[in-house]
Amino acid sequence: MNFCPCGSQLDYTACCGILIDQGGKPATPEALMRSRYTAYTKANIAYIVKTMRGKPLAHFNESDAKEWAEQADWLGLEVLEATFPCKKSNQGFVEFIARYHQSGLIKSIHERSEFLLDEGQWYYIDSHLPQHTRPAKTQRMSQNTACFCGSLKKYKNCHGRKTAGK
Repeated sequence: MNFCPCGSQLDYTACCGILIDQGGKPATPEALMRSRYTAYTKANIAYIVKTMRGKPLAHFNESDAKEWAEQADWLGLEVLEATFPCKKSNQGFVEFIARYHQSGLIKSIHERSEFLLDEGQWYYIDSHLPQHTRPAKTQRMSQNTACFCGSLKKYKNCHGRKTAGK
């Protein structure tokens, strides 16, 4: 099975692939956020742009985003909270942490994303710093420590080998 990068434990083709590759519409802000994370793991910047509206598009550089997404080794997505006030609301929020490995460092993005429902389609419209959080830490991996993925292998024999050239 080709697990979806969003962490759903479903096959990609039965999860975010429906949205990214087949043009399906996400039913909730969380589904859109998970599919956007998955699109970043695949450096599918066209999908990222297609699912944005307003302010985020103003300074978005597609080539920079693609280069960054390709250089990152995406480690996982953790959804902390998804709020969708009511079925009639056209606004929703998702707080998440996305972790990735780049240039020998484990990094994370922690944000509270804002989404808008417009004509039956959810769009990412803004990001906010989560309330009550500390700045994200960057962590350098020692080659001989246990890998962060839980494989029980040394980092250098697992993800360290995969990202040595990045």
